[in-house]
Order: sequence, then structure tokens, then C-alpha cells
Amino acid sequence: MSSLMYSTAKLLIGTAQFLIQDVPHAFNNALDSYQVVARTPRWTGQEKAKHVIFINLDAISPEQFEEIRASSPMINEAVSSGAISSRMLGTFPAQTSTMHASTLTGEYPERHGIYTVFEQSLDDILFVDQCSVTSNAAVNNRVDCKSKKLTDAAFRRGLTTGSFGFCTTHQDPHISYNIGDMTCTRDAGIAGGIFKKMSTVFALKHMIPAMIRQTLLAPSTYTSPEMIVRLLDDGYVSAAEDVILNHRAHFVCVQQVGYDLASHCFGTRSPQAGSTLVRYTEHLERLIRASRMAGTYEDTVFSLMSDHLIFDIDRYVYLNNLFWRNGLISVAGRKVISCSAYGESVGKSFLIHIADKKRSTKSRVMELLQQNQDAFGIERILDWSELDSLHAGTQYDLACTAVPGVMFVHNLNLSGDIKRDRKIYFKAQHGQDPRGNLTTFAIWGPGIKRGYESGDMNGVDIAPTLVHVLGLDFHCSGGKVLDVFEE
Repeated sequence: MSSLMYSTAKLLIGTAQFLIQDVPHAFNNALDSYQVVARTPRWTGQEKAKHVIFINLDAISPEQFEEIRASSPMINEAVSSGAISSRMLGTFPAQTSTMHASTLTGEYPERHGIYTVFEQSLDDILFVDQCSVTSNAAVNNRVDCKSKKLTDAAFRRGLTTGSFGFCTTHQDPHISYNIGDMTCTRDAGIAGGIFKKMSTVFALKHMIPAMIRQTLLAPSTYTSPEMIVRLLDDGYVSAAEDVILNHRAHFVCVQQVGYDLASHCFGTRSPQAGSTLVRYTEHLERLIRASRMAGTYEDTVFSLMSDHLIFDIDRYVYLNNLFWRNGLISVAGRKVISCSAYGESVGKSFLIHIADKKRSTKSRVMELLQQNQDAFGIERILDWSELDSLHAGTQYDLACTAVPGVMFVHNLNLSGDIKRDRKIYFKAQHGQDPRGNLTTFAIWGPGIKRGYESGDMNGVDIAPTLVHVLGLDFHCSGGKVLDVFEE
């Protein structure tokens, strides 16, 4: 009884906090943004199908996708009827926001401009603890994509669109039904911060019931990271089901972030991460059923991907400490006095700026990295030529990738360069070099080759392929249409 009372009290307190703090914020722009204009699609006869459902199963490996197929006859039958690749090269760095941008624009980061999930000043990079719960929650996913998205072309064609959890479509006026990705503010923490990006009544319509459902299913997890994992995936799928069934949406993006978040919080081998794979399976089945119930399945192309892999972490390496200890960064208290070079962490990679633009500084940085490669857990050092081959652009001068078990951290830790602690916030991390860490892409539906192994491909190939499905007028300079269509 005491346990039930405790869970009930937590639920009531959390609900009160949500109603007082989050709902007014969410409704600030809600009434204006909920006026969804009825769309009249204009078809040209060039389309392969009139509906596309694009799903990201965040962070799963090709092997885990095969486990999902093996556990679900429905999913296995669907995937087997189309084309699949377990050799998809993702973006560098391997981040969800970067990959989302590339898959919706058909452009590399050098053109769409989304590299990291951080929007911080140099003082914040060096002095805000990247690995505490609240400060990590303070960094927002970037949404200022510089390139046009295929959803823009869909809008011009009069198609109804939906996007649920995709980083680069938040508050996009060309999306008919939209729930932005999770973003938190420094004072709200993870639980409260989820609702800060809810710009529409539509979002609240699905996320509040999802919160109630998941609380009833697992009251002991309320306000915990596990609760957030359950809430997001359930809410995103519920919203997608709604627009598929009731609005016959023509292009729908659905993010499933559970395995990624659970791995970050608990590790890739944790029961919490394992249970999210079961939910990935259930939610994918729900989307297939929704399309069938809507009567649009035979005219729908399903496209599915995993944006990146994720790896367990047992130590933090503070790589900016190397520059600070060698005079390239000077500080006084919590203020930067001078800085010749510094880096930004994206987990398993470290993106380095030569701030003073001097060739001698770049040579010094390279020398320090080479001399301290083993001590600081550096697996590879990427110079400008390798960054160029990865289409990472000119925003960064050098980069490092981490050995297994290491996560790079960009804030200074004046008490030590390496931290091993059983209480570390991140239990797993991504951001690695995508080469050698390939992911999965699958596509099925009308006009798609059956039982086809499509082989090597790139994440930027997804946008032009989906553009070809819908017959849109949209040019992608980075990717190409995949050879997955029947003659």
C-alpha cells in the first residue's frame, strides 16, 4: 500500500508541476499554430506512390534490426517484400540531428550546416559541466538547417505532412502536423523540458495521453529517464497513427528514440535498453496496421533507417585539458582569457577549432594529439583531407575519434584529465566516425524491388529516393536515387 501511495503522490506532484509550469508555455503559440490548412494534392503521374512513412529506429545496429525482423512475422514479411541495405554510411559526426538533416535534404553537413547538438558560447563549452543531468539538458538540438528539405517540395505540391520527433522540422511552417524533438532547458531538467518544444495543441493531444498511459503501465518510473523513453516513443507513434488514419497524410516522419536514450542512461546491455527494442517492434507494427486500416497501405512506401550506432562508456576524457595544460587555453576563474585552439565534444568524436587560424598552432595541436594519443584515449586523428572526404566542411580544422569505452568531454576539468566513476551520467554514447560503423536502411511498397539487397549506400541518398517516390520537384546535390525501383 505504501508503495502505491508513494507512486500516486509522485504522479500528482508531477502532474501539478506539468500543469503549472509546462502547459502555459506550450499554449503560448498553440492556438495560432494549430490552424492546419486543408491541402489539395496535385499529382503529376510521375509518383510511384502517394504516401510515404519514414521511420528512424534510433541507434540500433544491423544485427538488432535482424532481431526485430525475427521477432515479428509482420515486419519480416514487409521488409522481405522490398529492398534492404545493412551498409548505410551515416554522417560525421554520428548524431541524430545531423543525420536527420541529411536524410531530409539530401545534403552533407558541409551544406546543411548542422554538425552538433550544441549551441553554446566558448565560456559555456569550457565551464558548463557537459556530463551533469541539468547542464546537458540545457543544450538544444539545432533546427536552423541551411538547406531546403523535401517537406518544402511536398508543401508546394499540396501534400499533407507530419513530423514527430525529427530534429530539423520543429516549428517548420511547411509541416501540417508537427511535434518537435526533445529539447530541455537548464532550469527545467529532462522531464519538464520535453514539453518546451510543444508548439501545438496537436502535440498536447497525443503526448499527455501518452504520459498518462505510460505512468499507469509503470508508475515506479514516473519522472525517471525510463519514463521519458516510454513517453516519447508512445507519443510520437500515437500522433503518426492519427495523421495516417484520420488525415491520410502523404508524408510522415516518425522518430523512435527509446534505444538511444535508454542506452545513454543505462547502457546498451541494460534491461531498459532491451525493452525498448520490443517497443520498437510493437510501434513499427502499429504504423503498418494504421496504414492498412486507412486503406492506403497498397499506395504507401515505407522507408526505415537507423541513424547511427551507440557504444558503452566507462570513462570520460577531458581533451580540452590537453590544450589548457599546454598554454593554448588561458583561463581566470570561470572566464576564458585567451584561446588559440579548443574542441567540442560530440561524444565519441572531438571537433577541433584552431581559433587563431595560425598554421603554427595547428601544427602544435597535431603534435600534442599525437604525443598523447594513448594517454587520452584517441583512436584516430582526422586532418582536413579526411574531414573533406567525409563532407564535414570547413567549420572544424581537425577531429579525433575515441577508443572503445571513451567519451570525450569538452568542459575543462581542472582536477584531472580522465574520470572513471560508476555514477557517470552517460553509460553509452555515439558521435563516432561512421566508417566501419554502418547502419541499416530498408524500403518497401509499390514500385520497389522485392527481396533486393541494395548494398553500399549513404544517408544522403534517402531524400532523393523519397523525392522520386512522390514525384516531387526537388534537387539534392549530395545524394542520388537508389537503385531500388522496379524497371
